[in-house]
Amino acid sequence: MRTSMLPEWSNRFVVRITMRAFFALIASAVILPVSAQEKMSFRVADSLSYHHYESGNWNELVRTGNEAIRQGHDYYYLRMRTGIAYYMLGHFRAAATHFGKALDFNHADRTAIEYLQSSYLLGGMNAEAAYLNKRFPGIIESPGLSSKVFSNLFLLSGISLSGSEGKLQGLNIAGKEGIYGEVNLSGDMLINQAGFNYSPQPHWLWYAGYSNIRLERYQRIVAGGMDTVNHTYTLKQHAFYANFPIRPATGWQIIPALHLMLIRDNAILMHFDNVAQEYMQQTGAAPSLHYVFSCKILKEMPYLSLGPAFGYSRLNENEQLQLSFDMNVYPFANLNLYTFSGFVTTYENGRLYPHFKQVIGGRVTNWLWLQGGFQGGEIRNAHHENGLLVFNMAGRIRTRSSATVYIPGGEKFNFSLEYNFIQQQDDYLEYTDNVNYTLNPVQYNNHQILGGIKWKL
Repeated sequence: MRTSMLPEWSNRFVVRITMRAFFALIASAVILPVSAQEKMSFRVADSLSYHHYESGNWNELVRTGNEAIRQGHDYYYLRMRTGIAYYMLGHFRAAATHFGKALDFNHADRTAIEYLQSSYLLGGMNAEAAYLNKRFPGIIESPGLSSKVFSNLFLLSGISLSGSEGKLQGLNIAGKEGIYGEVNLSGDMLINQAGFNYSPQPHWLWYAGYSNIRLERYQRIVAGGMDTVNHTYTLKQHAFYANFPIRPATGWQIIPALHLMLIRDNAILMHFDNVAQEYMQQTGAAPSLHYVFSCKILKEMPYLSLGPAFGYSRLNENEQLQLSFDMNVYPFANLNLYTFSGFVTTYENGRLYPHFKQVIGGRVTNWLWLQGGFQGGEIRNAHHENGLLVFNMAGRIRTRSSATVYIPGGEKFNFSLEYNFIQQQDDYLEYTDNVNYTLNPVQYNNHQILGGIKWKL
């Protein structure tokens, strides 16, 4: 009997336990979401955030802090703990948001100010870091916030090697009729640039720079079926650039910029003398002034910065209007990984010339950053980077691919080495009869190498 009853009792026990587990599972599925939606009390938020802070549980502290803030708990210590957690995780731009809020509760806290300034600098938000001199004047005298009139010196030099000379000789620019043809291609180029950050007021961080470009030009003219001119000359450009960032509110910048370029060349100008019935030459053209006015509006956020830029320019004797929209993405709220996307439209002589720029970069090790970029479209008589980089030398750039290496050299120096592969297109003039002419494209490649130094003064 006992052996026959044991399986029955065992079965009833298993059924009872199974039913209890089933109802417990159902209850937990209903009760736990309700509990998760309940508002976290101040005592729980404070004790949990403090516990994670003391334990160095930075990820859990970020989660707890953000949830507590979302539920309406907002006070100095919670903001400081959450900011420090982001800072320790390297998410400096997100950390800055919380340190800034902490200072709303305690306006003169030295620790919060130092953390905020460091977060701005490490997150690439230099204008916000400079503004702390106005927001908290005289509170801190640490070297990090001390203001200098001149703060950074930038030096850049490079060379561009062109494949245009080989293309020149193979062109039949006079065409079948042999009436008249002319071509002017860009050759090798030398680039030198120097600039600096300066602060007329402690809370401003402005930039001014000078650049010098020497560009070899190859000019060939064919008239009456024979070579009339083979002329090599140097185009010289002296340029001054300055921008003046203004910070009207937290995370906002308005950045006016001006670029003036004085250009002198020795191209030969040809004209036909109807009396003498021959072509006449003229050299030594007067210097020409090119200029760009630009203004960028930038909104800085922890994981994103974006904004439009508006430009007016006069390049190569034509006027241009330009509209661009730039967007930076920081997936980890720092400079360890970033992307830049720029969309540009230039309007000139009733035509639109759209082009774009895409960049991705990030930190490989503590001593090495890499960046790659690509530009494409109708890049002619245009400018990028709020007027700093101007494409006005002649013709148009079809594509521009770049690779850059950044090497930190301690607290004072940063070094960069950049390579650009440029596909360029110029046009040559060919008369089909004594009145009508066509512009025919000629394409060639340029290889550009630039080296730069940033020196913190």
